[in-house]
Amino acid sequence: MLNRSKKIAFEFAQVKLQAQSEEAVFRKVEEYVDSGKYHYQISVNVAKLVYAQKDNRLLRSINEADLVNADGMPIKVIAQLLSGKKTKRMGGLDYMDGLAKRHPEYNYYFLGATEEVVQAVVSHYQGKYNLNIVGWRNGFFDPLELSDIVKRINELNTDILFIALGTPAKEYMLYELRDQLECKFAVGVGGAFNIIAGKQKRAPKWMQNIGMEWFYRLCQDPGYMWKRYLTTNTLFLILLFKEWTRWLLRKLIPCKA
Repeated sequence: MLNRSKKIAFEFAQVKLQAQSEEAVFRKVEEYVDSGKYHYQISVNVAKLVYAQKDNRLLRSINEADLVNADGMPIKVIAQLLSGKKTKRMGGLDYMDGLAKRHPEYNYYFLGATEEVVQAVVSHYQGKYNLNIVGWRNGFFDPLELSDIVKRINELNTDILFIALGTPAKEYMLYELRDQLECKFAVGVGGAFNIIAGKQKRAPKWMQNIGMEWFYRLCQDPGYMWKRYLTTNTLFLILLFKEWTRWLLRKLIPCKA
């Protein structure tokens, strides 16, 4: 389980993870846009890691991604231990703000959330960054409409596609539409649109830095979040114990050639 050789990509509990600095990540995105070919990113948190153990479609979507970032303190710590490198926590909002600051000239398309929310997000980024937004659409559509949505995204010569859908819908879409989408870089941003639109609040920076963002979310929506955290965090601890045990056994009983 633990290998301290400094490497970018590695695996934990079947799930591919990467350890890279923020600047290295955005340099990669620039390369993807210059290439003219489709690439996509997925951020992994505890819940997603747990879900991927029993969802092969989700696992495949993560493991085939061009960029995989730690989203949450537990995954960040695992990434740093496995890689021997410092890594940056990066979720959808970090990509949205980071790209807007660095490259407002790219062609952006926003997909997801309600019509009210997505329009508020578009207004925010156009007003704050003068972002070149070529199109947007809410996330409430019939599966039969998906081919027309993809066609429109392609017609607009989209560089960056932000998808604000839930898990695992956005991950399925990022991977399974890889042969249809012609944008250069697609990111699943989850609830980032709702945060930008003011429908939800993000934990203060100091809480994020000490790994307490989960507690802030719990206080905002205790009725839903306590059940999710109880289930996924318990399963994560079991998974962590299993992976640690496997690593320990490999150390104590080395395989014979």
